[in-house]
Amino acid sequence: MTNATRIFLAAFIGCAFALSVQAQGITSFLSRSSELGAHFSAKNTGLTVLIPYDEDTMGEIRLVADLEGIISGRENVPGAKLSYLHDNVIHRWNPSSGLQVRLLFCPGVSVGIMRDRHLDMGLVIALTGDAGFDFVFNESPVTISFRFSGDAGCHLSDFNRDGCSMNLYKNGLYRLFYPELSIRYRF
Repeated sequence: MTNATRIFLAAFIGCAFALSVQAQGITSFLSRSSELGAHFSAKNTGLTVLIPYDEDTMGEIRLVADLEGIISGRENVPGAKLSYLHDNVIHRWNPSSGLQVRLLFCPGVSVGIMRDRHLDMGLVIALTGDAGFDFVFNESPVTISFRFSGDAGCHLSDFNRDGCSMNLYKNGLYRLFYPELSIRYRF
């Protein structure tokens, strides 16, 4: 087993453990309305699933394609990232009877195979954080989310028998202020 495989398996097991710690989410998944939707940004795009645990906390799982170099035409193969976020509602507003606005802070973890600035494809392991607003429409089963996110972690590349090259994942910090939009349907 190569070092790259060991590191990827360790990161995957860590994400799976973080998800299993939230065992209460499985029961609430069956009894509460979950949300499934699409995630859009200039830095990545993909799918998102939100599982409510209680009124003020939710688990969010995202699987996205990383667009580093894709939009500019420099690269033709996107990266991939799996994230788990623990969404915490900081404050709620009800500006009208048909709309609820939630301010959220969402810490989490991410693992993926992505490019970094001027580096080849490599393994990224990061602590992730989101902050932003969810707009919950009460008269329809739609939630629109507007957030900003960042990743603080490492980028592992150039794997060989002597080891690998480990660098700070710069894109996670440089692309912090790229807005993200999610449109989710409540089941």
